[in-house]
Amino acid sequence: MIDQKNFPPVEEVLDAYQSLQEDYAVAMARIKELESAQSPAVPVMGEPVAWLINSPPRHVHLSKSTEVGLNGATQEPLYLAPTTSITAQELDALRKDAERYRWLREQHWSEAEICVVTNPKDAIKLGYYCPSSVRLDSAIDAAIAQGKGA
Repeated sequence: MIDQKNFPPVEEVLDAYQSLQEDYAVAMARIKELESAQSPAVPVMGEPVAWLINSPPRHVHLSKSTEVGLNGATQEPLYLAPTTSITAQELDALRKDAERYRWLREQHWSEAEICVVTNPKDAIKLGYYCPSSVRLDSAIDAAIAQGKGA
């Protein structure tokens, strides 16, 4: 016979179970949020902070184990996403600037319509068009779109 004096009251067990269900729901919502926000452009940084066990019910295992779970369940590493204070628009602008710079680096003076010149006061003659700032961006974008240069 089981001695029921060593067990907590039923209400206490039910409250604890309800609390665990709520915590589970919050964790699963966060996992779905993180999964939908993942971008292949975001690099993985550092060691995994937890493992997602891919077998029903899915749950997070807070260890650095890479072992296969019970019944062949696989474990997927979860990483911290790099944090940034810049907006998506600022990030897109930085990517576009990087694309322009990489393209411009590949241009050779003997073949391209746009290239970099050192000592422009000595190398450029009066009357030459030397775009800068927004006009340079526009000229590079147009050349990239036309497939000119490298």
